[in-house]
Amino acid sequence: MDTSIPERSDIRSDTKGSTGTQSGLPLTLNITVGSYSSGACTPIANAQVHIWHCNAQGVYSDIQASTNDNDADLTGENFLRGYQYTDANGKVTFTTIYPGWYSGRAVHIHVKVRVFDSSGNVTTEATTQLFFDDSISTAVYAANSDYSRSGTRDTMDSADSIYAAESPALLVSLTGSASTSYAGTISIGVATGTIFGG
Repeated sequence: MDTSIPERSDIRSDTKGSTGTQSGLPLTLNITVGSYSSGACTPIANAQVHIWHCNAQGVYSDIQASTNDNDADLTGENFLRGYQYTDANGKVTFTTIYPGWYSGRAVHIHVKVRVFDSSGNVTTEATTQLFFDDSISTAVYAANSDYSRSGTRDTMDSADSIYAAESPALLVSLTGSASTSYAGTISIGVATGTIFGG
């Protein structure tokens, strides 16, 4: 694990640089991790769940300027990045914002799940991405000025190569409102004992 990534439930702030707390529609993200076998999932306790995503303007922390839509150099910053360990029911809850968009990709959140043995060695690693219903993203961006920007979102779920490659794609189930806040729920099944880069 990159030591610049903090263990925390609220990932909105930048603890390394000077960017501050990210604005955007509040999103509470509930992730349940299970060991997938024979068509069923058994909760995995103490799995490390690391998430990261872009801000309302499509910008990632800790990325070189040329890869951010607005050319901001945010290397060494860590907003919208963090990890936690699952509880006895395989669950973690993050406080974040609804992710923005950038050219060439559908709206998404990156997730990496790791399971360690008693010596701290990684025995299972799974990397994937969470997606959002296109119509909800459109409503969020229309209702919240934090997402206002030049340009038009150019990639919907159906045209996203990673969305298409997932079987099935992990679509976050949302409750709430595009103008106030959302709570999202997703379950991730991993094949324990395997390392998958994703």
